[in-house]
Amino acid sequence: MYRIFSILNKNKLIICLSIFVIIIILIVMKSLNEISANQNENKTETQNIVDTNISYAIISQTNIEQEEATELSKIIEEFVNYCNNNQIEQAYNMISEQCKTLLFPTVEEFRERYYNNIFNDKKNYEIQLWDNRENYYIYRIDYVEDILSTGNANAKKIVDYYTVDATTNTLNINGFIKNIAINKVSEKNNVEITVLSKDIFIDYEVLNIKVKNDTANSILLDSGESTDSMYIENEKGLKFISYSHELIYENLRIKSEKELSIKFNKKYGLNDYSEKLVLSDIILNNEEYEQSQNKQEFNNRMSMEINL
Repeated sequence: MYRIFSILNKNKLIICLSIFVIIIILIVMKSLNEISANQNENKTETQNIVDTNISYAIISQTNIEQEEATELSKIIEEFVNYCNNNQIEQAYNMISEQCKTLLFPTVEEFRERYYNNIFNDKKNYEIQLWDNRENYYIYRIDYVEDILSTGNANAKKIVDYYTVDATTNTLNINGFIKNIAINKVSEKNNVEITVLSKDIFIDYEVLNIKVKNDTANSILLDSGESTDSMYIENEKGLKFISYSHELIYENLRIKSEKELSIKFNKKYGLNDYSEKLVLSDIILNNEEYEQSQNKQEFNNRMSMEINL
């Protein structure tokens, strides 16, 4: 036992150095393994972004078969391929007349306001079916940069919603879903309001209305004193307030007859339908209202409801 301790004592420096080297080797090996695992994980994620162009995730509420979803999505694939190949007119010709009229009346407006914002370089994309009703099939499309061509590892994702009109095989883009004719009328105190139609977007709705004023005075469709005096209400009693801050005062002042569009913060939802439009703060004599010292106490007002 004494000889063992003697040997250890004589060689303690070598033994300590050996132990230290072994510990360093173990630490380095562990670090290399962690780096390798992270690189493999990142490589897998990058490979998925580059190579996975299209997928189909049909939500449970839809009644569309996988084969039908795939067939309809080819319309979107064709549109994206035109855009990726700088064939702007061919892509524009695939857009529905409703969408063109509302958002992109000319091919130049489509180029400047949509194409240049997304297809400044070649894009990879992923498609998911989101909803379908009455021959309108809504797809979510995620665009990412082509990492191989741009060299940008931090690819920014751009999300849009495309709607395929299966009756015409055309596209609605930029979140626009469809326009629906309504033509519902309400009349009160010689003021007639007609809801002509509504434009449905993924994030909001726009009601297009016509106001006919048969009174002897100019009216003001909304005083602007409150932010929740114009709203649409659904069958569950939920209220969706207008974007009143986007409205120009002069457009709300009506002498005889005027058409205007009002935007509401109603997102597109499944089995969710608007029931009525409520304008709860109509000023019946705008001249007197403007001259009043305390406008909040002005009482020549009325409320109107128009069933949708």
